[in-house]
Amino acid sequence: MTIKGILAAFGLVLMSAATQADQLQIAAGTIYGLGSGRTQLNCGTLAVNGTLLGQTGVGAGLGNVQIQGGLLQGDAATFLVSGTWNNAGTFEAGSSTVKMTGACTSSLVIAGDNRFCTLEVDAPGATLSFPGGTTWATCKLVLKGAPGAPLKIVSAGPQSRVCVPNGEIEASDVTINGAAVSVSNCAPPVPVTGPWALALLMLGLAGLGGLTLRRAVGRR
Repeated sequence: MTIKGILAAFGLVLMSAATQADQLQIAAGTIYGLGSGRTQLNCGTLAVNGTLLGQTGVGAGLGNVQIQGGLLQGDAATFLVSGTWNNAGTFEAGSSTVKMTGACTSSLVIAGDNRFCTLEVDAPGATLSFPGGTTWATCKLVLKGAPGAPLKIVSAGPQSRVCVPNGEIEASDVTINGAAVSVSNCAPPVPVTGPWALALLMLGLAGLGGLTLRRAVGRR
């Protein structure tokens, strides 16, 4: 029996990756695989109620990613997002990369509890908001603005955290606004020594609005 036949026996459908669309809805009971190809949205919404397998593909031009009770399995895929990433379901990052840019909007949002592998936000002049929850970057965190056009990080929720437990951190031309935002390794507590400890602590002191990081941290 083929893979499709096996899935059909359990009431599931495996779909192939589309080439281009304005939006993509993964319905409940549906499995959608990016394969090794590229799914291109026109700044539209990717809504996951079923299962999305990232495999080794690329999801590009994603205006919003809404995991609405379904499963997004990152595998080794790359997701290019400009808008809101909201996890209200299950996100299994694998070795995937989520890269947020200002291609569709200058208002970026990461909502819910998310455990990314690599999270890159390369969006000069944009605002990145964390309404609540904990955002983990277990492999690498990159925050990039540009001289004269910093990436502005704010929080609308009192319990927002960004955690990099063991990974690498790079930050340049970033301003922190809003006392609720803290950036640290979360577990164990932020170290008080080391080449990047000061930068972590500075990011955690979000009340110092206007603080700008102009060098990469996390490297010796």
